[in-house]
Amino acid sequence: MVSTALALAPSRNCAFAGCAFPVTTAKTDRRKTAMKYIAFILGALAIVAGLHFSGLLDKTILTHPFWRENVTLYGSLIGAVLASLMFWIGWHKPRLGRAIGVLSGGILLISLGVTLYAAKVFIDSADFEALAANVWHKGAYTVFASAVVWFASLLAAAKNIGKSADR
Repeated sequence: MVSTALALAPSRNCAFAGCAFPVTTAKTDRRKTAMKYIAFILGALAIVAGLHFSGLLDKTILTHPFWRENVTLYGSLIGAVLASLMFWIGWHKPRLGRAIGVLSGGILLISLGVTLYAAKVFIDSADFEALAANVWHKGAYTVFASAVVWFASLLAAAKNIGKSADR
């Protein structure tokens, strides 16, 4: 049986006697930072979901109405995995993480252009243009995946505005 005096004595993890919460340590700082990264990814997923459910994607030819829900869902999930990988790399090598975030914006623009061009070729073709349909379908996945990564990196960059870049 532990005595009350021993239980209320300050320990290595407590700032004062009888505290219920540990002092902030490197381990708890890492958990807080990891939770921020998860919040950035969830924010990026919320942006893509907002675009989907608001009907803005219906007005574009980015996705075919037949597979719009699947592309949005699976492309966004792939993007969430890639964004978590980007944050994990950025945790260990911050410059490389920032470079991946910028690269995802470039990939988003290129894949958006290729996807929209393939959609236009497919829609304007008299026959079934299989290559254009395939590029349109796969390109839409790439657009949503890179959009989630880019939105997450923008949210992380917006959070760090005004803070020192040294880490």
